[in-house]
Amino acid sequence: MTAKITATIILVVAFLADTLHIMARLKLDEREVLHEAIAERNAMWAMVFTLAMGLAFQISSGAVKHKVEFDPVIAAALIIALIVKSASNIYLERKG
Repeated sequence: MTAKITATIILVVAFLADTLHIMARLKLDEREVLHEAIAERNAMWAMVFTLAMGLAFQISSGAVKHKVEFDPVIAAALIIALIVKSASNIYLERKG
């Protein structure tokens, strides 16, 4: 690795560690927690929609070529998101 790449990696790790440290110590009130949860949920729905449309495009363009072509990483991301959401819902229902 060159010195420039090494320095960049060190800076990114330092900024990431600092950001995580600040976020962990940040105290939020109930309204801020609710707003953050809503924003994260909306971002997740946008991401799932974008991944689903990308997967649909890949499959449909592959079908035109008479081939089944798609990126398995996109399919895995959608399946993992479904599993995590289901597991979270089951856990929260049993807990509360």
